[in-house]
Amino acid sequence: MYPLTKTIQFRFKMYPKDFYKVREFYEKVLGYPIVDSWDTPDDKGVMFNTEAAIIEVMTPRKNFVPPIQGV
Repeated sequence: MYPLTKTIQFRFKMYPKDFYKVREFYEKVLGYPIVDSWDTPDDKGVMFNTEAAIIEVMTPRKNFVPPIQGV
């Protein structure tokens, strides 16, 4: 049997089609606090703390293809 390792932090990243709608849902409806956010010419993003995980909502950078599609 292998010993269990301690997980420090779980992060979930998503690239929604409607960034602002998803941001509003996590911020206003679910009430998750914002840990960090950014708005650059190339992309926008926001990080929410759910206590169990960090959820990152981002717009994809130009020509970016997420590793998993169609799920």
